[in-house]
Amino acid sequence: PTRTRRILHAIFSSGADVVLLQETNPAWEEHIFGGAMKIMGTTTAVVVAASSSSTQFRYRHFHHPGNADRAAGGMAILSKYPLENVRVLDFTKVISGSVFPVLVCEVHVPIKRCHLFDKSETRRSNVSPSNPNVTISISNVHLRPPVELDGSAWLETARKTEPIRINEVKELIQRAALIKGGGRMENAQLPFHVIAGDFNEGDNAGALAYLASLGYIDALQQFVPRSRETH
Repeated sequence: PTRTRRILHAIFSSGADVVLLQETNPAWEEHIFGGAMKIMGTTTAVVVAASSSSTQFRYRHFHHPGNADRAAGGMAILSKYPLENVRVLDFTKVISGSVFPVLVCEVHVPIKRCHLFDKSETRRSNVSPSNPNVTISISNVHLRPPVELDGSAWLETARKTEPIRINEVKELIQRAALIKGGGRMENAQLPFHVIAGDFNEGDNAGALAYLASLGYIDALQQFVPRSRETH
């Protein structure tokens, strides 16, 4: 299928060290790590990438939705580097209207591949010739879509669901701070280096604005401005 081929091509040709996926399921896991070559056809560069999928992303974690979950609630993290402390955070029982989980983890990345850390953070991470890696904390989110729970959408639906998305990122930050200990967050030590995924809202909307107020930078606006977006 053309759509599947395009998605697989985007994953394997991206050059990314870490890929975050939403709305995955067992079939997609099989597409990516089992039947990718058959689906993607005979394009040489793509077939080479597909055939080495298991080595390109040696470390991965898929969270498949259960029978009682919404089908679009699957998530995955694919990484070239080791994953640790992978957790699924379920906000549906504490936030009214929240429908999807969040997948969080830590990735051990060679310092030469990481541009997130300043010198003080590098010192805190004990980077040395014998330990040339830094630990990146990542959150893969799929915030509440701007639709009603029955799938319908009205003119006011995006406005009505925006507080849910804001509450989801607030809960994410608060819960991460509790997991890391202390229960208190300082701007200089935000609980995640990267929060990415499907925010289900436009630029500068509520959830993104809240994260920006904490000190996060919108990487999409910085590196892929609206004039260059392709979706």
